Amino acid sequence: MPQSNGIARLIDVLEDSKAYYVVMERAGGCDLYECLSGAPERRLPAHEAREVLRELLAAVAELHSHGFIHKDLKLENVMLNRPGPKCPAHIRRNLATSQGAAVKLIDFDTVEEWNSTSPKSRHVLGTDQYIAPEAYEGKYSPASDIFAVGVIAYKMLTGSFPYNGRLFDDKPGENWVGSPKMKEIKQKLCDARVSFSHPVFEKEPGASRLVARMLAVEENERPDAPETTRSGVEEPVKHLKDQDIPDNTSFQWDITATVPTRAHPKTQECTGRFHEPGRFVMETLTAVGVALGGCFAFVKFKSQPKKGQELPQKMRRLVLREANSDISQARIEVEEVDLPQPRPGQVLIKVAASPVNPSDDGTWKVPPSQGYPMPLGNEGSGVVVATGGGLLASQWLGQSVAFLGKAYAEYAVADAFLLTTVPSDVTLEDACAAIINPMTVISIVEAVRARKGTVFIHTAAASQLGQMLVRYCQQEGMVLVNLVRRKEQVDILEKLGAQYIVDTSEETWESKLQALIQQLKISHAFDCISGESTGKLLSLLPPGSTVWVYGRLAGTLQKLDPVDFIYRQKKLEGFLLTTWLFGNHWLQGLLRWRRQTKIVREGLKQTFASEFIDATLDGMLSAYCIHKASGATGAKMRVRP
Repeated sequence: MPQSNGIARLIDVLEDSKAYYVVMERAGGCDLYECLSGAPERRLPAHEAREVLRELLAAVAELHSHGFIHKDLKLENVMLNRPGPKCPAHIRRNLATSQGAAVKLIDFDTVEEWNSTSPKSRHVLGTDQYIAPEAYEGKYSPASDIFAVGVIAYKMLTGSFPYNGRLFDDKPGENWVGSPKMKEIKQKLCDARVSFSHPVFEKEPGASRLVARMLAVEENERPDAPETTRSGVEEPVKHLKDQDIPDNTSFQWDITATVPTRAHPKTQECTGRFHEPGRFVMETLTAVGVALGGCFAFVKFKSQPKKGQELPQKMRRLVLREANSDISQARIEVEEVDLPQPRPGQVLIKVAASPVNPSDDGTWKVPPSQGYPMPLGNEGSGVVVATGGGLLASQWLGQSVAFLGKAYAEYAVADAFLLTTVPSDVTLEDACAAIINPMTVISIVEAVRARKGTVFIHTAAASQLGQMLVRYCQQEGMVLVNLVRRKEQVDILEKLGAQYIVDTSEETWESKLQALIQQLKISHAFDCISGESTGKLLSLLPPGSTVWVYGRLAGTLQKLDPVDFIYRQKKLEGFLLTTWLFGNHWLQGLLRWRRQTKIVREGLKQTFASEFIDATLDGMLSAYCIHKASGATGAKMRVRP
């Protein structure tokens, strides 16, 4: 999470055998819901609402600039450093002298990383009234957060919500994307007309225009959150007491100052600054600017985009021009493109090497949904040579890292959040496969343990991932039964000390595996082959067993017996690394990422080591086809740009 005065600080995440514990900054005061509940007419005076909104937008902008979206902005998740109606006297005294930010965002259960290629959500998350129309189709983005801020602004100004509560009549279990009820609510929300007849909007027409734009049905018509580094926006303005504000004072709600729009990206003026005729406000602003200017200048300097060397204007990369189920016939070409520019929270990496994983060649067989040309590669290693800004990204400049990104290229952009350092005893090129395979191995073991298992079956066990799994299970005390396809693969695993190996090229392999299943009481299996392999494993395992599928080396699933599912309660589940890491809860994902990358770094020289065969960008496809035809055992293909 970004470090910002307007965002409650995440200090640590802990766990024990029963629960996760999140240690966060203590946010004093009351939430905005409580504040409005105790206010006259359940709303704020216009000048107070404007200042709360300005600080709220600054906090949201900081969140967005680091590549995150909140997805559940609402009154209850906005803290104010002012006492609520039921606030104890001693807390009231503390808040009276508080110098912290007036607004703080809290509750990050739903926070996610976001970029323009982020997939749709499978469920509609958030709170009624605050959910943007497009979110009912699973489309969350920074614009969805702006919609929620618009609802908050409307409630602060008028004391009521913009939409009739009867619109949101869904029942538990209906909040999945594509359900008839979600489609119905979205349509009703799009058809609804928000009333701006409240007297506050007549007195403050700028507020009316601003809120109307934030509540626009079309997401591309909503304004962006303000950039916190812009002059006049980042300086917090102290709340003025009612007696300090004459009744006839007019406050400006200039949209271009508060929220720069997509239609006017070059707008730099800040004409919507808090105004009052007279010297008091100007002196207040000057004092605040002088007191905090040094701090903001330092943060701004650290957050600026940086580069560590002169960079070329162009680069070469591999792209998919035409997919083909026969990968030897796929059109994969080298193209020259402009050097990509990292956004805030991202880094630019000079790529040293990138592995070719089975999941990579799977993408060459199916036309991409985003169209051609499609940049290739999923992970790699290299040196960070530039950043797009942000405190986290700036810390990586000049470091050797392993990363996730389109890595079959001379340079690649990656999220700073998902980088890991390369250990000093491992060469930069050998660290190119330090994320996907090692973390899949660790996640497989975690998944089996989560089902109270201590033994499981693994197919294609002589692969680089399979060899890692043998070593890691030995380290963790897990019992592993390895399925391989040839005698030479048996020899490879025996040299690693594997105890249980079944060669499926032997006529009696099924009876051998069946005997091991009964002897070891096996009820879990991981299959990366698919085809007929998955159904065969299910048929051999006892009732109540689970087979996870995480690959498709043999194509689509075949010969699955419905009886196994209906009467024997066997389960077939898909397994994807990113879903296991981050699918349930971002805090859980953060904890797993930190723990797993630490394990990988400590074992990258031995437990998670790989052997490589090098190829160039130009010769990658032909070299990989030859490598795969030979059995692809003993080493992994590595692209060296």
